[in-house]
Amino acid sequence: MSHQKCGSQNILIVGGQDHTVLFQYIDKKTSSDNDTTYFECNICLKKGAQKIQIVTHLQTVHFPDSFSYNCEFCEATFRSQNSLRQHKLRNHPF
Repeated sequence: MSHQKCGSQNILIVGGQDHTVLFQYIDKKTSSDNDTTYFECNICLKKGAQKIQIVTHLQTVHFPDSFSYNCEFCEATFRSQNSLRQHKLRNHPF
């Protein structure tokens, strides 16, 4: 995963794919009771401590066929970078 600057906009590149389009569905919020920051899916209000958690949620739940990640060691394909990472840890632990 990398962040690149394009003009005044930050672009999140994950698995070689531009995920900027997903940012419109993510709100950064602050909890009123303990001042912790979290991220929220503005489609279903799912919360996560890290932005990548909501990006993964959006990829797998709301836009399941929009992104794909291929394992470089076998022919497996996954809907999120997190699923690919878990697959590699279980099946290709080098």
